[in-house]
Amino acid sequence: MGRFCLNAHMIADALRGNVREEYYHFEGGAAITHAELYEPDIYRIKQDCAYLCLEGELPPRKRLERGGCLICNETTYRESGDAYGNCDVIVVEGLTAARIANVVSSLIERKSSQARELELLVREGGSLEEILQAGERLCGFPLCVLDVNQDTLAVSSRRPELAHPLWDTVMRDDKPLRSDILDHCKPAPHDLRNPLHAGTMQLIDISGWSAYLHMLDRRGRPVISLWACAWEASHPFGAGDLVALEWVAAELEQWLLHAKSLLTGRGKRTERYLIDILEGVFVDDWQIADAGRQVGYDCEASPEHLLLILQPGEDKPRPDALIRNLEAAEKLVPQGLWAISGCTLTALIGVEECSYLSESEQRALEAFCKQNGYFGMLGTPFPHLADTPKVVRQLTDCFCYLDPNQTPFGLYHYYNYAVVQSMNAVVRIQPVETLLHPVVRKILKYDTENQTDYLDTLETYLTFRCNITDTARQLHMHRNTLQHRVKKIEEIAGCSFEDWSLRRAILFSNDYLKFVHDDFPADLRTVG
Repeated sequence: MGRFCLNAHMIADALRGNVREEYYHFEGGAAITHAELYEPDIYRIKQDCAYLCLEGELPPRKRLERGGCLICNETTYRESGDAYGNCDVIVVEGLTAARIANVVSSLIERKSSQARELELLVREGGSLEEILQAGERLCGFPLCVLDVNQDTLAVSSRRPELAHPLWDTVMRDDKPLRSDILDHCKPAPHDLRNPLHAGTMQLIDISGWSAYLHMLDRRGRPVISLWACAWEASHPFGAGDLVALEWVAAELEQWLLHAKSLLTGRGKRTERYLIDILEGVFVDDWQIADAGRQVGYDCEASPEHLLLILQPGEDKPRPDALIRNLEAAEKLVPQGLWAISGCTLTALIGVEECSYLSESEQRALEAFCKQNGYFGMLGTPFPHLADTPKVVRQLTDCFCYLDPNQTPFGLYHYYNYAVVQSMNAVVRIQPVETLLHPVVRKILKYDTENQTDYLDTLETYLTFRCNITDTARQLHMHRNTLQHRVKKIEEIAGCSFEDWSLRRAILFSNDYLKFVHDDFPADLRTVG
């Protein structure tokens, strides 16, 4: 990334409370190494200098080179922002000329000294903790380095007074969880900025709380994330802060390359691999198989796969409790590839063709869920790992059918909810009226107009395969009364119910009707 240089964003951050206007005319900004007072005899505005135009005249446009920087006060700058399209412009008010000059010159001197200190540590093989401490002095924010599984590798300082979800977890020496951190930290979607070094690094700014640079390479090179934590959520990172963080991360990457070693924490790479599978990172089966072999998971030896998702009953359990439960679940199903995804525990299990977990394993998981307050959802075998994200969505959607206040904790199976989920998918894309058999519509209309319940009687009659005795017993009705009802229903429908395919179609329509809403018949009074 080259040597560290200030830019207009960083100077504006230092003067934040007094900045009236800012104009940034091109990406990146000028690389500022020193500051000078502008004098009329200066022939060219240099790219690497911030010129202080204080209580004096502005330079003519013809003297501006692309990439300069002008710092003006309110008495000097009276032009529109378009007049200086080749330069960044910062307009400051409420400060004396001497105060502005002191702030800018001291900022350049201090940051240059801190950057040289960090560069020296990187070149001479300083420790990771020393590098982060120097990085904190440069950026102004506490820093920590986590491995790909969010295990803490090093921190710049131990400051328990920093009220930040990530830092609080690091201080307890717990394993921070990426998804849990993001749930706490992000009031808005991620702001992805400036991919660096051919895509190996990406800067992510989590609004108001923290930012990190994530470095990922599955070929064995270092895999870490560098986090910077803001002191208060109400003071988000400025553009200059993110530039400084980029430079620190680039220096850290150089240190890792010189060290020629892979930094490892307490976590397992298998967890990261499974999270990538769940998120659909791999685009084809070859990549999946290759990544699987690196973590000891032989996809080819498992013709089919199961997904098991354990979701806690409480909204946000503590990270240390999640980790303990994950370790306990791994012992129950040791052949599974386990990970924490969000606040849930997820397992990918290779199985023989069309098989499930053994009865003993299912009983053990049932007991685990009841004891620890989890709802478990066991999927159906599927052959292609590329379909895993779709299967995850299927299983996750099923949890909405489990009422936490009424459904007991335990292990449930997807096939018990597949029909209901299919109905839900269909009624979202077309009117329910189109799903109803004409016989159902006729009887429904008659019931609505005459305050009868013939449709319920017909459903029970068809469910018991048109057996008068069994149906009468179920409805607590005399046989003769039921026979009279069935005859009346046949008159309304205009047909008998001897045909098995007709009975099935009517029951299917009635299931959709009940699924949409118990009061739905009232909405169909006008259908014929």
